[in-house]
Amino acid sequence: MGVALDISGPFATIGAETRDGLNLAIEQLDGKLGGASAVFLQTDFAGSPEQAN
Repeated sequence: MGVALDISGPFATIGAETRDGLNLAIEQLDGKLGGASAVFLQTDFAGSPEQAN
């Protein structure tokens, strides 16, 4: 699963909470989502459209 989050910049709080929640869910589900193995890929856009490119 991949998620583009703002871990820094003006939206850092929301992005960090989302990241932490997804990490916790995958951990509690023994690394599976819907019965399939899950790997959490993430990147930080820092609230910048230029960085998102």
